[in-house]
This record gives sequence, structure tokens and C-alpha cells, in this order.
Amino acid sequence: MNQAINRNACRQSDGIVIVDNVALFDELATCAEHAGLTACAAVATVFLPKELQQAISETHVLAFAIPANEEIDWDAQAADLLVPHNEFDFEHRQATSLFLLGNGPVAFEPKYGFQPLFGSDGSLFVFFLHRDLTYLVRYSWSERFLNTWEALDASAGENYQHDDERAARSILVLGSPVSGAADDIAIAPAAYFEIGSDGRLSQYFASARIRSRPDLFVERCPDACSWND
Repeated sequence: MNQAINRNACRQSDGIVIVDNVALFDELATCAEHAGLTACAAVATVFLPKELQQAISETHVLAFAIPANEEIDWDAQAADLLVPHNEFDFEHRQATSLFLLGNGPVAFEPKYGFQPLFGSDGSLFVFFLHRDLTYLVRYSWSERFLNTWEALDASAGENYQHDDERAARSILVLGSPVSGAADDIAIAPAAYFEIGSDGRLSQYFASARIRSRPDLFVERCPDACSWND
């Protein structure tokens, strides 16, 4: 991490820096905590505090607000991995194309969080907001990564073909409603936004992933989800 960030860090370890909360993300964090569900937003780096702008080369960053009830192993979450992954949810008869961040549970749907991958030189800068702390992590990616995701995405969404036999084996024998997951099912946002210079949420998109409970997020945070421009 850049020294400008390190000087303001309250704690740091390999691949991760922990800083005081950024006021720009207050509305996002409040909504996620109120809903009890994870939310994600893209924000232009120029809207960040000056000391952070100087340390971040990417033109946009992603912010994930994770409710306090979720447990995160931050050493695993900060591993420098960005993994394209198709999650097969046999309970909801759905396949969702995700990007897994590190070895942790947090992931996102790239069709809603794709903007920060542009304007960078093969990296993604992420703010994780969790339990009144902000964790900063940079993940690396390559063109092959994007090509792999495009191939996976072709078999997700409306193109998913449900297999009853495979679903029964996963649920009854393996005890998991989700195939292809790690030890824990991914934590993916229920809602996606953009954040303006004033911290207001806009450009709301509901997650296409049923397991993320986008319906519940709208029910608990209707005002935030009413902004589409």
C-alpha cells in the first residue's frame, strides 16, 4: 500500500490496511446495517479525501458495507486473488456469475460492479466497511481473468440448466444447497449503487442473486433504492 495511506493507518498487515471510517460511505454503511445485508457501491477516486486520492491510482474504487453480524477472516479476505466463479444455488434453482475477492467470503456480481475494473492497470481497489472499521485491499487481475469470466457467464443467469439429480446429491448427501462454494457460501451484495461527491447513493441496481435477499433490502431501505439517476 502507498505510504500516504500507511501513515494514516491505525493497523496494517500484509495486503491490508485498516483506517478510520470515511464519511463519504456513511449512507452506504447505514443502509447495510439497517437492512442486515451487504451493499456495494462504486465511487470515483476524486470524491475520496485528498490523502486517499494521492495513494490510489485507480480511477474508481468499490466499497462493500458488510453488516456486523457477518464474520470475516480478514487475512483470508485480503489474499491477492480475484476469482471468476459460477455459484450454483440448487435451492433457488439459479446460477450466478460472481467475482470472489481473496480467500474470504465476500464476492460481487461483475455486471453491477464492473466500472472500477476500467481505468486501472490490472488492479481493483476495495474499501470494506465492517464493525466501524474500514479495510483497504488491492486485488490484481489480468485479461485472462476477464476472458474466463465471460466464458463462465455464458452458462449463468437465464442460460442455467437445472439438474435435479445433481441438486439432490448436493443438498441431501453433501448437506449444502450451493455447489462450487468454499467452506462458506459467498457473501454477495443485495444492492448495488454509485456514490456521488456528497455521499448520496444513486444508480440503484437490485442483485439478481436470490440468496442475497434484494427484496428484503428494498423493504428495509426503500429511500436508498428509489434513486436511479
